[in-house]
Amino acid sequence: MTQVSQRPLGNLYRAFWSLSGRFAWDDQREPARVSEPPERIVDLVRERRAKPDEWVLDAGCGTGNYAIALARAGYHVIGTDFAAGMLARAQGKVTDELPGRISFQQADLNAPLDFPDARFDHLISISL
Repeated sequence: MTQVSQRPLGNLYRAFWSLSGRFAWDDQREPARVSEPPERIVDLVRERRAKPDEWVLDAGCGTGNYAIALARAGYHVIGTDFAAGMLARAQGKVTDELPGRISFQQADLNAPLDFPDARFDHLISISL
């Protein structure tokens, strides 16, 4: 499979999501209801919690709304996204109580992710 980042339009695709994709999640007065609210996702993950300090991968985290909600609920979270602008916006939302619980990194979900096997207890991917 050809990776998006290797396609001629890959940089344009990344720029689109970096610059304008975040509008759908953060900049609208009344964001579109295209997915579950962060509290609902936290509840769903909490129902499956087996031990304290579990790890969650938020694949395609966008501006970090779900990742941050999960970190505030006590999970360790790594959020990945293709667009650097989305990740910068997400990182800007991290407050003083969260840095040890959350991190963000750029990743192409069309390629294998660079995490060890069994690294995560949960995986979420919302509106990907």
